[in-house]
Amino acid sequence: MATSLEDLTNTLILTVRTGTDHEDAAAALGWTARLIGNLRAEGALRLTDRPRDLAAERLQDACQYAAMSFGGNEGRVAVLTAVASDLAARLRDRLSEEDRWATTTRAAMSARHCARALAGSGPHGATPELVVVTEGAREVLALAGLRPLRHDKLRAFDGSSGSEV
Repeated sequence: MATSLEDLTNTLILTVRTGTDHEDAAAALGWTARLIGNLRAEGALRLTDRPRDLAAERLQDACQYAAMSFGGNEGRVAVLTAVASDLAARLRDRLSEEDRWATTTRAAMSARHCARALAGSGPHGATPELVVVTEGAREVLALAGLRPLRHDKLRAFDGSSGSEV
């Protein structure tokens, strides 16, 4: 059972990597957009370097557009993403900048897998909407690689601030 935002997003990544159908993947992209939106709400993603925030915003928009384009029924991946979104909203005031960025990078990993699932199944193929999601996820992950997380700055993400669920 997930006991922190980190555990929950780890479970999400493991689940989406084991495979998801296109219906669940499309629904999960909508929840991914909401998750990133909750992290960015009211300036909550107070990033010291603007490129991270812009990359997060582009991925959020791409996920929302793809979700609206494809629709879908919620499965395990979408439900896990929805729970992560709600938890991020609940913990918003306790999340450090590093917590928010760690969660955003996990959302990018999930979005990339969902876009691949949609592109590889059903009638979708590699549509422009899915290409933009994949590129947005790649941008977030590339920025994450340029400046790795400072684990000493993680608080609510790993449950160290008493924010376990």
